[in-house]
Amino acid sequence: MRNVFLIARREYLERVRTKAFLIFTFLMPALMAGFTILPAKIMMTAGKPKNLLVVTSVPEFGTAIKDQLGSSQQRSSGVNLIVATSTPAETTQEAAEQQLNSKRYDSVLWATDEALASGGAIYTARESSDFIEREVVNNALQSAISRKRLAQHGITRSEAENIFKRIGFTAKSLDKQGVQDFGQIIGVAFTLMILLYVSVLTYGLFVMRAVIEEKTSRVMEVMLSSVTSQQLMAGKILGVGAVGLTQIAIWFFTGALLAGYGAAAISQFMNLRLITSLQLIFFAVFFLLGYFLYSTMCAALGAMCNSDQEAQQLTLFVVMPLAMCMAFAWAVIRSPSSPLSIALSMIPFCSPLLMFMRIMVQQPPAWQIALSIGILLATIYALLWICSRIYRVGILMYGKRPTLPEIVKWIKYA
Repeated sequence: MRNVFLIARREYLERVRTKAFLIFTFLMPALMAGFTILPAKIMMTAGKPKNLLVVTSVPEFGTAIKDQLGSSQQRSSGVNLIVATSTPAETTQEAAEQQLNSKRYDSVLWATDEALASGGAIYTARESSDFIEREVVNNALQSAISRKRLAQHGITRSEAENIFKRIGFTAKSLDKQGVQDFGQIIGVAFTLMILLYVSVLTYGLFVMRAVIEEKTSRVMEVMLSSVTSQQLMAGKILGVGAVGLTQIAIWFFTGALLAGYGAAAISQFMNLRLITSLQLIFFAVFFLLGYFLYSTMCAALGAMCNSDQEAQQLTLFVVMPLAMCMAFAWAVIRSPSSPLSIALSMIPFCSPLLMFMRIMVQQPPAWQIALSIGILLATIYALLWICSRIYRVGILMYGKRPTLPEIVKWIKYA
């Protein structure tokens, strides 16, 4: 074990001291902050006020649209409109277009009775690309029309407000205490699943490249004079895995700080405070198990290859199971307790991602988690035995890439 830890320590220190590690580790949180908090703050901040002219046949209807546009819904969308009302007798369509051209108004809503009866209201703007503003104006128009129709049937304004008043809607789960915002839970779960996917794949491929580099430089032959091939393989896997855990720990710490600093900006997307300590433990467990599973495969593939070009052709065997997990992710999210979700989460090559997704969305029974981890551990043990035999022979083989019959001979006679 001493040799294994010495190799793991060397692999760990060699990677964490590189500029690429430092840049990628601390640049990623900065990029995440830039891609989440900054756009969200810009979206929430009301922009430059714009002038809107609403032309209706009845002044009261124009006032109703203006009131709807002044509601809290408009302010929360970041749209800042200064609304003026008019009638066709005061402003014709030609005059309205002239006022647009002269930049007195930024947009005009033509909502006369004739327009509504024929084809609908006409919204004209000098900048038609602001789809949020169009949607806000459209919602205000639809709400004002609904209230107008109710008033024609004798329903008062206060009664109409009561009709359109939104009621609370609370979603709860039988296995969770308190109220859970499932939209945010799914957002957090999917984000962590992507992080798990990228981390397992990235650090597994790091192991493959490290094996190929030392094999092609003949450093491997020198190291094998002091340690066995199994110790060398185990040390590389442990060292690179520790690098991965270090990087993810830094990302989580930075993400927690960002969640506290920019909670108002990213609350519509995700809230890292929804993650429990138990879920963080499961994240670490499934990261380690998934990493050991795929890095063992990558180490064996790296031992079989003589160059990065050959390795790229074999990475399909590593990427395909993970890609299948991503393809079934939404099915698991929508129905985490279905037979399909249970079956997929028991497949060892899928369980690091899909069982963790089930735990995040709706924690399955303890026996299912234990069975999934048990199957995963057994698969890792079997792969370690098979891949160590391939690794033992492959790291000293040069020339052409071995064929499948040759690999079977390696496993049998190593």
